[in-house]
Amino acid sequence: MLDFPVNLRTPLRRFAILSAFTAMILVAIVAGRPGWAAAGGPGTWTNISGPVGSLLVQPDTVRGSGGALHVVWGVYGTPDYLRYGQIAANGSGVGATKELTPGGWPTISNRPAIVAPPSGSTTDVLVFSGGQSPGASPTYSGLVSWLSTDNGASFLGTPALVTSDGNAYGGDASAVVTPSAVFQTWAGTAGVFVHQGETPSPAAQNVNDIGNYGYNPAFGYDAVSGRLYVVAQYNATGKEGLWFRQIDPASGSAVGGSVALNNSWTTYSGIRSFNLQDMRTPVTGLVGQSVVLVAYPTGYPSTTALRVWRLTPGAPQSAQSNTVLASGGSEKHATAVAADPSGRAWVVWTQSTSGRYQVYARRSNVGATAWGQTVSVAGPSGTGTLWQLAANAQSDRVDVLGQFTAGSGNAIYHTQLLAGLTVTVSPSTGKAGKTFTAKVTVKDAGAAVGGAKVKIGAKTATTGATGVASLKVTSKKAGKLAVSVTKTGYVNGSASITIKR
Repeated sequence: MLDFPVNLRTPLRRFAILSAFTAMILVAIVAGRPGWAAAGGPGTWTNISGPVGSLLVQPDTVRGSGGALHVVWGVYGTPDYLRYGQIAANGSGVGATKELTPGGWPTISNRPAIVAPPSGSTTDVLVFSGGQSPGASPTYSGLVSWLSTDNGASFLGTPALVTSDGNAYGGDASAVVTPSAVFQTWAGTAGVFVHQGETPSPAAQNVNDIGNYGYNPAFGYDAVSGRLYVVAQYNATGKEGLWFRQIDPASGSAVGGSVALNNSWTTYSGIRSFNLQDMRTPVTGLVGQSVVLVAYPTGYPSTTALRVWRLTPGAPQSAQSNTVLASGGSEKHATAVAADPSGRAWVVWTQSTSGRYQVYARRSNVGATAWGQTVSVAGPSGTGTLWQLAANAQSDRVDVLGQFTAGSGNAIYHTQLLAGLTVTVSPSTGKAGKTFTAKVTVKDAGAAVGGAKVKIGAKTATTGATGVASLKVTSKKAGKLAVSVTKTGYVNGSASITIKR
């Protein structure tokens, strides 16, 4: 049961819980799904979903009690399904996929949402999805929730109708937990909606003050200052781009008007232009930091720059800082952002290289003012386009879920990535036959990394507290002299020294 002040026990939900326990109704475990026990750690891709039926299907994740990663996703077809699985912190599977909509529903959201109390303080897990249950007069038509009180081991057989406002049955959901309530957001032709709580009252509020239309909203919550933002993509003429609006956590009402994120759009042929990405807008708060982070691929007609915005209370909302994390000629596509337990952030994105999709990631320092070395992993063998991404960060790694074209269908795969090491060497040149001292500096997002093993040829050394190791080097031949760096918990780093004649 929840032991923090969030009202996840409305009369409707209490009735559902009593009915469910009285009847001992639990959601069935579905046979024939991919084996979660085969899942692997860093660099190993595992198909966790089987066919999902649509390139729009995007999973959502939350870290729960014991460090387990809870995952929820939709399956598009006739009918649709809502499914749940769990991945252990080391990347191995736990249990089997669970079917939250036995027999299928006529409509389930492509992007369901999942939340848990902060810091895994209880074993409750809540899933939200737009949907419509079977029947001429469906019991459920709107935003619906499913509750587990035992860390995902089972779900109560009776879901709850959260709201029918704003055509929620067809909306892709995003959710966040604050100390006062759980919030959900979704978009439709009628607006961008925010709902507070787990019951139809209070009513959802349309926070779109931009115009037609808003898409793929998501929340960023700054737990330090208590600020809650909803960020969405808009294509209203003359207002294209990313916009954020503050929400009062106490009432669920909008605070002030929407504010554009500078540089989220591009002027192309004299026209304000924006590439709308059909994905949940990547946004997160940082643990212990008064920062909300937004990541998005920008540029037009090609999205060749991946940009990150820091929303902080000290800066004017119209002048929030932004940084280009990745550039170059390749298009950046699906993007995700995740906060780790120490106040760092990960940004994960994809781009195509020689016809195969590659997943890239960078981890920040505490507060996300500096970023570490880019790391990458090729997509699973035999897959094609990567359509959707989700990410969830641990203290030493990030869990990545990608929805790839696989054969004639689409499936969700899981892997993990470790952070990268930034390696510099001075001097960067030497002369053949001459001995010189190479000073190797190793950093992680600007911070010195001690205890890293440095190797140049047959010589080795270990970095001290300042992240520096010095080695006397002699090379008899001209060319590139490799510098390699290793440290447990990181991707290997490298640099080189140019040896001249």
